Amino acid sequence: MTFVNEIPTAEDIEKYELPYKLDLEKPIEHRRMWTVDRERDFFLTGGGLTGNPAFEDPKTLKVYFSLYLSGSKFRIIMEPKRTPGDFKADPFFIHWPALLEIWAIRPQENRMVDVTKMVTEQPDASHPMLNNYSFNKFVAIFKEAVTVFKAAEYNKHIKSPITVTFGF
Repeated sequence: MTFVNEIPTAEDIEKYELPYKLDLEKPIEHRRMWTVDRERDFFLTGGGLTGNPAFEDPKTLKVYFSLYLSGSKFRIIMEPKRTPGDFKADPFFIHWPALLEIWAIRPQENRMVDVTKMVTEQPDASHPMLNNYSFNKFVAIFKEAVTVFKAAEYNKHIKSPITVTFGF
């Protein structure tokens, strides 16, 4: 199966503890989407900035994505995207220069674990911290999800084809 953008159900919001509970009260056209591949059990809920640009130097801010994989939660930190050109560019380009960190969120232990160094030392070996995916396979699937997610987000404003590239 491939990734698709969909509006999560009330059951999905509860099961994955998504920050979308208030969305259930909104009309369907105003609800947020997530990007899912149910066959591989990958769910990307989007993300945001690592800080507030009103109070921090925007040059130091990074972007994070929240990802759920077979019940495990991850926070993936990247360099902010670059979008050369304007919204009328044809095709419109989105470039993600670097993946910086992967954090496993362990709610039962009330902590986050930086797994980046653990998993990049042997990038083709399966890792328990990544639900037995190799780092390379995990990143490849994450790239698929981000490509589908961003294309849907930008298609609200951009009518030309969208090309998403990665520097990692």
